[in-house]
Amino acid sequence: MTVFANFALGKREDASLRVQLQNVTDTNAWNVQLTVARRFGGSGFLSKNPFSNDSLGEFRFAINAVDTSGLAFGNYAYEVTRIDTGGRIILTQGYIFLLPNVG
Repeated sequence: MTVFANFALGKREDASLRVQLQNVTDTNAWNVQLTVARRFGGSGFLSKNPFSNDSLGEFRFAINAVDTSGLAFGNYAYEVTRIDTGGRIILTQGYIFLLPNVG
């Protein structure tokens, strides 16, 4: 079952998105990808592979300041997907609330 989770991020800020599977699972051979789009079903403009996979169901993705510097403030849809030969499984999805920088 896909878990829906939202998070906020300031424009031009670095962030780390942590995704933890509910059950401890050996994910050593998994191909996992974070995709960000303007809306669900839209073409993704940002794709990231995890910079950390602890092989027990936890993935970390880096969202760098340069990734959001050219984007307008607002909501963006994201999905973390497991990609295998012949299939795709959405592990989590939600919205990134891109906020203006303060200060």
